[in-house]
Amino acid sequence: MDPMNGLSLQLKEVFLPPPDTVVMSQQHLQVLKQWLQAALPHEGCALLLGCRHGGTLVLERLWPCRNVWHPGWPGAADDEAGDGPPPSQHRRGRADDHDRTDRFAVDPRELLAAQKACRDWSLQLLGVAHSHPGGSGRPSFTDRCHGWDGALMLIQPLPLEAAPPPPCCWWGERPGDQLEGPLDCYPLQLLTQG
Repeated sequence: MDPMNGLSLQLKEVFLPPPDTVVMSQQHLQVLKQWLQAALPHEGCALLLGCRHGGTLVLERLWPCRNVWHPGWPGAADDEAGDGPPPSQHRRGRADDHDRTDRFAVDPRELLAAQKACRDWSLQLLGVAHSHPGGSGRPSFTDRCHGWDGALMLIQPLPLEAAPPPPCCWWGERPGDQLEGPLDCYPLQLLTQG
């Protein structure tokens, strides 16, 4: 059972249209890039806390997380279970060939602590940021299968030999009333302030 299903259902019950913009401070952006680069060669991850004002998500706080993914992680074998693209479309062929350089999972203890902090600070858990070392800012098939429904997905591409470009922001949601399956991801505009 996916512990995030409850979050998906709560967010869908609100019946808000998808947002179109993410606003964050220049300082938050720099700190986030530093955290994600510090995780290299692995994917880094962080939770994004803030509030929603109409179609705008406003990032108020970053919550750095450990990437605790391992081959035995729930859903780790999905790529070989036949519900994803054929192995020829993967960077690697089998689930046990993957590691934290191309997979991430937020430590569940950090997720619970961040949810409690959101209640204490009157903020919302907007979504997750993670890096793609040597990859693009587009959600991978794995990101779409394991992403949170009705949540922000910020992806920081980290080219191996160049300065990182700006992150890419996406809104992920499952089509219709589906509770499982890959997310449809819609690009969001990122605005930085200060």
